[in-house]
Amino acid sequence: MKGNFKFLFFVIFFLCFEVLAAELISEEEKTELISKAELGELSEEEYEKFIKYGLCKPLKDNFLEDRERGWAYGEFCSKENLTRNYKKKKNQNKVVKFKKDVSKKERVIGITGTGGEIVAFDIDFSKVKEDKYLDSLDAKKFRYLIQVLMDEASYNPTPENVENYLYVQDYMARKALKVARVWQQVILTNPKLGGYGRFTKSSWEEKVNYKERIEDRKRFFKNLRNNPKEKVGIYIFVKGGCKYCHIEMDAIHKLIADYGLEVMTVSFDYCPNNFPNCIVRPKAFKVFNISVTPTIVLVVARNNKPKFQPIAVGLTSENVLVKRIIYYYKFLKTGKHIDDRTIIWGSK
Repeated sequence: MKGNFKFLFFVIFFLCFEVLAAELISEEEKTELISKAELGELSEEEYEKFIKYGLCKPLKDNFLEDRERGWAYGEFCSKENLTRNYKKKKNQNKVVKFKKDVSKKERVIGITGTGGEIVAFDIDFSKVKEDKYLDSLDAKKFRYLIQVLMDEASYNPTPENVENYLYVQDYMARKALKVARVWQQVILTNPKLGGYGRFTKSSWEEKVNYKERIEDRKRFFKNLRNNPKEKVGIYIFVKGGCKYCHIEMDAIHKLIADYGLEVMTVSFDYCPNNFPNCIVRPKAFKVFNISVTPTIVLVVARNNKPKFQPIAVGLTSENVLVKRIIYYYKFLKTGKHIDDRTIIWGSK
């Protein structure tokens, strides 16, 4: 019994000694170790002291058991990470100090930047309502300034703080107006940069353009029908009991009536009455790798050599079908994609 008591006493004494040893580090030695850690100059012996004195506590092997801090806030105590951690803490402290000094309206040091990039600059809060001073700031400094002024106006809404923020916001709006005017000037000089011909600018222009597009489409399909060297049409792969296939037929019948396009319906099982030019060919589904109905495939045959291009899966409006037929017809003919988004997408 006495032997056990002596052993327990020795263990307790040893643990107490370890705790005291950890607390015996002088402030001077602590400061020196931290300085070396910031510079990444810790030797192996100094790194062991750094851990021993509790200046950095390594995470437990199982971070879920690290209840003291939680895994998200754990310190990474490898020598490689110490320098980065201390620099991060140092920068955070500077930002906090800056925010505390803002209310004094004095010249202070601000810090901005991302990914470790630090940009130090002076902000004179007595001049934030002077355009000349604001003009002297670059984009990074101005972004930081307006963020600080907004924070001050929100959390300390004195008339002065709110007025400072509103003035700088108005300054930014005036800058934006200048950009908009130059933007318009550049687009008028080079219309292609502004998407001219692809995007409409008003409802009136949209109506005019829409009428013109309809006429252009009719001429396009008329020329296809009158071209003896090639045939253009679509295959619609369906199933007789497919609800969406029946709904899609409304767009198909309208497409036939408006543009005279040749259509053949290929059914997997049987042909309902409203499926135009319907044939039952289940093997064709395997040949064309069809897994969803309805699926629409464009067929372009030149000199009896057909090319195929899927253009729609699922419910698709007549307008979108027409755009895709035109687009992929030109693609199959030239082998090049056309830089014209209104052919595929559009509001009408």
